[in-house]
Amino acid sequence: MSCWLRGAFPMSLSEKFPSVCIIVNGPSAVGKSTLTSGLQQLSHEPLLRFGVDEFYKTIPAKWLAGTPNNLGKRGFQYVEHGETASGIRLRNLESGVEAIQMLLVMNVAIEAMLRAGASLIVDGQTFDQPVTTDLWRRLKMLEKEGVSMPLFIELSADPRTIDKRNSRHAHPSYIGVYQSTLASQNHEVDLQLDTSALSAPQVLQRVVLYLESRGVVLRARAHGDHVEG
Repeated sequence: MSCWLRGAFPMSLSEKFPSVCIIVNGPSAVGKSTLTSGLQQLSHEPLLRFGVDEFYKTIPAKWLAGTPNNLGKRGFQYVEHGETASGIRLRNLESGVEAIQMLLVMNVAIEAMLRAGASLIVDGQTFDQPVTTDLWRRLKMLEKEGVSMPLFIELSADPRTIDKRNSRHAHPSYIGVYQSTLASQNHEVDLQLDTSALSAPQVLQRVVLYLESRGVVLRARAHGDHVEG
């Protein structure tokens, strides 16, 4: 409560903590950004969005993968890993030393926003263990201090679904299938959800139900409302 910005924000979404941090992780093209947008639209309080896609926009182009004069191993780069037995491309976005340092700065920014009293959705992280471990430690420290409540949500989908969804993107990166073979980004998971056979509204409804079970209410439910199974 010592931060002067604290009073600038309305009531928290949680009765127990001044702010809430919802971390939505999983491979590319499993529905993280769609879910994040849905949660923001439902929320009756400001729910800020910050993740790797937003952070990439702050990074000079020459450090980004797939751009002219890319700095290669120092920044971000695409690395090909062949293909699956069914012919699906295996590609990954990998981070060099300077890329890791930039991502660690993103974690500092996330902590600062939470300490300022903002509730936040972290819309995806990279699969770099030093970065995910650093953010997990920061969030657990904030929880211990009573500053913010972290909730870790992990989305997944089968490889064919990921590949199909990725191909519909305006600028497909084709990294989701390979990412689905990697270890979880989360040190702990509060909710795991396979989105392969679910529509975007169904994913949103299931996550909202879970959040409500943890005392995070985005919107008061009208009498007679129900959530699809």
